[in-house]
Amino acid sequence: MSLLREYIRTTLIREASVGNYRVVVNDYVARVMLGDQQVGKLEAEPHAGQLQVQWAEVDKEHQRQGLGAAMYDALERESGMKLTHGDISTSPGALRLWKKRLGETDEWMLNYYIDGLYNSPGYIQDRLSLPWDSEDYTDKEVEAIAREDLGL
Repeated sequence: MSLLREYIRTTLIREASVGNYRVVVNDYVARVMLGDQQVGKLEAEPHAGQLQVQWAEVDKEHQRQGLGAAMYDALERESGMKLTHGDISTSPGALRLWKKRLGETDEWMLNYYIDGLYNSPGYIQDRLSLPWDSEDYTDKEVEAIAREDLGL
């Protein structure tokens, strides 16, 4: 390996392994790699002494294996800064991850998601096969949607 490549690898890019996956951190971005294929990505920005997550995603077929958490942990470790979430109110995967990270309850996750549903124009109506301008649904129907989406 050339000296320049070794310098870049050891100073700018940090790696960790999770089973057959590699978590690669460069600046405020973490990636999960399976061989040469990127299967997950986390982007964060410094904000008030912490890193605020701007975007995080793991490809569907690689989810629920701890890869998101591995990216979060690696980015915190390498940056020396704590991560904080952005708007996670409409992402079941992000809510599950943050529920664990924050030591929260299913009720916290459910309430957070329900708030997101009410602020997502058309989603409730689509799920209930209603016209987009309809408000002909109940809180119980919205809770049932949330429970289904969150797997509760």
